Amino acid sequence: RKKKRIYGILFLGLLATLVFYFARRSDRSLVEITSTFATKGIDFSSDATSEHSSFDPLESILEGTFQTYVFSPPTPTPSPDGKLFQPLIYFYNSHPGEEYRADMVNGFGVAPNVTVTNYILQEEFKKRGIDVVVEERSATDVLNANGWKYARSYDATRTFLESAILEYPTLEYFVDLHRDSVSRGISTVTIGDTDYAKVMFLIGMENAGHAANEALTVQIEEYLNSHYEGISRGIYRKSGAGVNGVYNQDFSGNTILIEIGGMENTLEEVYHTCLAIAEALYAVMVGDA
Repeated sequence: RKKKRIYGILFLGLLATLVFYFARRSDRSLVEITSTFATKGIDFSSDATSEHSSFDPLESILEGTFQTYVFSPPTPTPSPDGKLFQPLIYFYNSHPGEEYRADMVNGFGVAPNVTVTNYILQEEFKKRGIDVVVEERSATDVLNANGWKYARSYDATRTFLESAILEYPTLEYFVDLHRDSVSRGISTVTIGDTDYAKVMFLIGMENAGHAANEALTVQIEEYLNSHYEGISRGIYRKSGAGVNGVYNQDFSGNTILIEIGGMENTLEEVYHTCLAIAEALYAVMVGDA
């Protein structure tokens, strides 16, 4: 009898556990969506969502960005007009945690890090009829999973590059977007009535084929300087002890690294600069630079 009672108690406990499990499963999609938004910096509090900035173009990009990430990640399927998804540009971030000044994004409820620049540029190229791929995987996750130190961030994104070209063989340009760590006085310029986050380009001189990367970078920088005087801080040619020296630019002659602004720049300033970068890269791509 004691054994029967014990078995009965165990059975009831197991049954209760299963009931609780399947009850939780019914709400799983909502939990997953909420968790995904949280990891991307979305704040579901009423304070964060009740009022938005009047900066409408950027607001719409940010809202669309995270909905796209959760519900419809990019796949090579036909668009509504029947055109196949054939991306030419791949945007990614070897240091995705690099953040901008927070006070400009409180109304948006998103983390003000460099990954936002990917989506601004994606939107600009969409307007120009060019498909792009934005890398959704995080280099930080790869570092953590492998027990790698921060210095191996470029090894992490190398795995992304290799898989991206296999999935999207039409890709031609690979753009690693960063945020620099300089002060506002160095990272900001006013052109006309508009404030911009300055850019700086980096070339890995330890890449044997760096001449091709440098040629593309020079074209983009020259266009920017001629149309947005003072927006570029120049091209930093980097090599030597204690630095990466390659920055995955050996992957393709069209791999470039751009530092956009600094930690004190606002997201609006970064947005203005992304518009300029899109204009410059597009001009180079179509031969109008």
